Amino acid sequence: MEYPHHPGSKTGDTSQLAADSMAGIAPTLRRVVLEEIKNSEGLTADEVADKIRVSILSIRPRVSELRRMGLIEDA
Repeated sequence: MEYPHHPGSKTGDTSQLAADSMAGIAPTLRRVVLEEIKNSEGLTADEVADKIRVSILSIRPRVSELRRMGLIEDA
């Protein structure tokens, strides 16, 4: 499975390990992020992270993936 359905990585082993470690939770986080955005008048990644109390470092990539999938768009 490839990005955006699977977390992406840049170059290097550390980046790939980080992406692989998120593979199990990324679909759940994407679903939660999408639900929060749909149930609002629009939220930034930072606002979603704050609202669901998850690190912005986990949420920003999920927002990018959702945008790449065409499920959300920039306002």
